Amino acid sequence: MQRLVQLVVLAEFPAHERATLHDLLAAARIPAQHVCVSRLEPAEQGLPAVTVVSLPGWCCSYAGPDWLAALAGDLGQVGAATLREPRLTPQ
Repeated sequence: MQRLVQLVVLAEFPAHERATLHDLLAAARIPAQHVCVSRLEPAEQGLPAVTVVSLPGWCCSYAGPDWLAALAGDLGQVGAATLREPRLTPQ
């Protein structure tokens, strides 16, 4: 069976991308443990890879190699307000 797409987890991203991502999250005051990042790399040449970034209450996908620049702009709008610590008791 031919594989159409390969799932790449964050741990397998290039070191410079992981470092930049962590810097962006820190600047936006978003804890890294609240973020899920993965990439879909198509087997067919000429198609862009798609990186998917999600955190509680928000998700976005980015096609191509400039995903970090686009994410930086989006994180500026999302900010830490999206993330709220879970409450143990209702208020």
